[in-house]
Amino acid sequence: MPSELKPVTPKSSVPRELLENITGCKVLSHIVEDGSKPGDNYMSILYSVSAEVIPAGGSDSDKETRHYLLKCYPNHPARQGYLNKSNIFHNELSFYTIWAKELADFQTRVVGLPKENVVLPAFPPCIGGKAVNYKNCEPEELTKVYTPLDNFIMMVDLRKTWGFTMADRRKGFDADHVKLAFTELATIHALSWAYRQRVESDLLKKFPFLKVPFEEEDMQMWNNITESSIGVAVSTMDSVFGNDNPLSKSTKAFGEKVKTIIEFFIDQEEGTENALWELHRDPPNNLVDESVDEKSWRIISHGDSWCNNMLFKHNGATKKAERIMLVDFQLTREACPTADLVYLIYTSTSLEYRKAHLDEVLQLYHDRFNEICSLMEVDTLPDFNMTSLKRRFHRSKLMGYLMAIIGLPIMLIEKGDEINLEEVDQSMEMEEMFTQAFGHKNQSQTYRKRIIEVAQELYDDGVI
Repeated sequence: MPSELKPVTPKSSVPRELLENITGCKVLSHIVEDGSKPGDNYMSILYSVSAEVIPAGGSDSDKETRHYLLKCYPNHPARQGYLNKSNIFHNELSFYTIWAKELADFQTRVVGLPKENVVLPAFPPCIGGKAVNYKNCEPEELTKVYTPLDNFIMMVDLRKTWGFTMADRRKGFDADHVKLAFTELATIHALSWAYRQRVESDLLKKFPFLKVPFEEEDMQMWNNITESSIGVAVSTMDSVFGNDNPLSKSTKAFGEKVKTIIEFFIDQEEGTENALWELHRDPPNNLVDESVDEKSWRIISHGDSWCNNMLFKHNGATKKAERIMLVDFQLTREACPTADLVYLIYTSTSLEYRKAHLDEVLQLYHDRFNEICSLMEVDTLPDFNMTSLKRRFHRSKLMGYLMAIIGLPIMLIEKGDEINLEEVDQSMEMEEMFTQAFGHKNQSQTYRKRIIEVAQELYDDGVI
């Protein structure tokens, strides 16, 4: 990039003073550009900021260019209202500035690891930000119309700083991407488990921002969106196999369980996963053992672990993915670790991959989780072995199907058909907006192939 940057006027101006206050640097010039494309982001606006700066205490000879990503509030009233009510923007900023810091600090403070041995989760470095805490605000704050920079998070721009990119969501993850994802999910899950064992057992009491509140109105909205997605899936199956084929029938029956599954998916209480067996069409006898006194596995999950929320650094020569960064922690919460795993597997991988590699990456997850627990000097999850991990993963496949039904129309919408949510009618409500944006008219060949493969696999497994 040239040494002199010409400022431009973005859709939402980012003043120099804000950059200086957050970074502590003297900003000589800066450029602001769109930070994402339609279809890459739904709940916020992203700006890419390239700034020519002099670090604090430096001189003109220390001048350098830095790249930041600003995640800001949307302009649309309905999206703002949803964010206000859910408080997830404040939760995400707290995740970066409090929880991520705690995961690193406790390793030296409590475990006694030297700094060079600290396990640093693959989170983008957060420079700072501000966000209204809508759980402790005046009533008028909930209905106020905000500018994008009234709530924002500033991070290092992973793409321009280190060359990270998103995987092609239409192709899904290959083996290298999934290995990196499962390894990192195991790492952050195990670190949260170790923190719970060594520092604070009641994580939600100490860190209330790790609890995602869903009110009945929200549940109904997502239930309606899912019903619309189920309609598209059934229509697709009917067009291929004829009306009332087994996959369509099972998917319709699955639709009657959606509200219950969503409640399990977001539930913060221990022990609820067992009830998922009752929702399976034909649970396998070799996995369901009612005599097992199963103890809960509760970790801090990513909560939204699909391919759009992971960036990768690829080898320049081989093009293989070698590093990963996890982003977008607005839905992070306490959960069973398999919730993240089935979410990723059934939204972001192909049938061919699952047949060839699923056991392999579950073993990788198991081994990495135990490795981190050993390093943190804590016992691993109760009764944690490959048999129990596979059993709980299979039980959670209902959640995997739910996320595939919602997620695949988003991922596999044809290029050029994505909707820019900043340009929709200002009077449009969230449910209608998301129904349009999530590609519910998607009939691409890629979508048809993927949704039928997932449905057939889970039908054969007795899940649906």
